Amino acid sequence: METLTNQKQFNIQKSEISVSQNIKPAPKHFEIRKRIAKHGVNSIIVIPKLLQNDLPRGTIVDIQIKVVEQEEGK
Repeated sequence: METLTNQKQFNIQKSEISVSQNIKPAPKHFEIRKRIAKHGVNSIIVIPKLLQNDLPRGTIVDIQIKVVEQEEGK
């Protein structure tokens, strides 16, 4: 009987350790092709309203810009 009691205690300690692990969820990834817009003297990229719930105000994102097409003379 004593061996079973020790084994139960070990399992309880093991489960406590696994519960305390901090696992981060995978980051969201969106790929958007946009034309640069003007806002006064600034050039801007407008995020589509479709992503409003996924990218609320104050969200920090990494942005990588790849030029696909550029207008002549600009």
